[in-house]
Amino acid sequence: MADSHLRLIPSLKGIPPDDSFLIRPSDVIFLYETFIQDAYGGYYQPQPNDVVVDMGAGIGDFALSISPLKPKHIYCI
Repeated sequence: MADSHLRLIPSLKGIPPDDSFLIRPSDVIFLYETFIQDAYGGYYQPQPNDVVVDMGAGIGDFALSISPLKPKHIYCI
């Protein structure tokens, strides 16, 4: 499966299996705001040679939202 890294495999013990990740209810809100409401859309559009440092990255929603714009590097801290 090409998008296997995007699969959600729930874990009842809070520790996801090796090739998955766990989404908390609050994460859904952040993802909705970032991708559906385009929360970061008007703030910053990286250029191909930009190096982006996402301070306070949390779940990485900002980094994911700008990755299609292909900045040179994205660092999440």
